[in-house]
Amino acid sequence: MPQVCDARIMEHSRKRPEIRERIVELCGDQPRIELFAREKADGWDALGNEIDGRDIRDVLREMTGQDNGTETEEKEDGAEPAADTD
Repeated sequence: MPQVCDARIMEHSRKRPEIRERIVELCGDQPRIELFAREKADGWDALGNEIDGRDIRDVLREMTGQDNGTETEEKEDGAEPAADTD
């Protein structure tokens, strides 16, 4: 399979459709996800703030069940909690 795609340059970081086609050809009919996506493509899950305006880190936390509010103990003003000095 060719590893170089000789195609017209598109807008910044937009993937050519043939890149997705080559990935499917290489990997077969497997679940696929594009991270930092600019647009949705048939047969692919897509995460990216240009898709839904959400930060990919927040979406991944939700997907992995880590969005339970216990990762950080920040005060409402955004400051870190004071460390114990005992």
